[in-house]
Amino acid sequence: MLVLTSSLFNRIKSIQHGFFSKPGKINLEEAPLLAPNTTSNRAKITENSNYNYNVKFLKQIHSNKVVTIETPTQICNHVEADALITSLPQVSLAIRTADCVPILLCDPETIIIGAAHAGWRGAFAGIIEKTIEQMTQLGAKHIYAMIGPCIRAQNYEVDQDFYQNAIKINPKSLEFFSGSHKGNHQFDLPGYCLSILKDLRVNANDLEVDTYSNPQLFFSYRRAYHNTKSGDAVKYGNQISAIMIK
Repeated sequence: MLVLTSSLFNRIKSIQHGFFSKPGKINLEEAPLLAPNTTSNRAKITENSNYNYNVKFLKQIHSNKVVTIETPTQICNHVEADALITSLPQVSLAIRTADCVPILLCDPETIIIGAAHAGWRGAFAGIIEKTIEQMTQLGAKHIYAMIGPCIRAQNYEVDQDFYQNAIKINPKSLEFFSGSHKGNHQFDLPGYCLSILKDLRVNANDLEVDTYSNPQLFFSYRRAYHNTKSGDAVKYGNQISAIMIK
């Protein structure tokens, strides 16, 4: 298993973070893998890293809901939400993605961290803004953010309805659509998320890694869909992104 890290975050000695690739020796999109809050899932994070075994997952629903972890024993794997924040040490915040944008966040001064799952629905619903808002309410003042592996514009084709709805919700999103093909468009979801973070005055960067075009390393729902015969169920897995205060 490969663990990608950010040079920006690596300089912050109070946190541990990582964007985890798919487990080794797993065939492409062979089965729904890494279900939330399972023993094997937590082990994937802890076996080759310095993460505490106390890993928090959510029931992700593409929303703008944020959960604050207030106690180490807080159970949230059945809570419907798409971001986690905390100021507690030795508690790992984890999210699952398979093309959506994973965002890890921290304030190195107040030692507050967050992890957000931003698919297009969540991004347009305000999951990023809500996460920053609640981190600020918790005491964060200077937030850093890193975008991990996700689908990139060249592999993310959307139809005209998607395009029209997106620019209706947020006209600024227009600049993140490019090249049409038979009436369709390419959408730069991570670019859109990065712009929101920067508009919120967050010091944000992007690893610029594509899930779709790296089948040996990452799961991709869209790639699995394209490789699935018509009428068959789409089988895909999820990679994990996690952050923890040491």
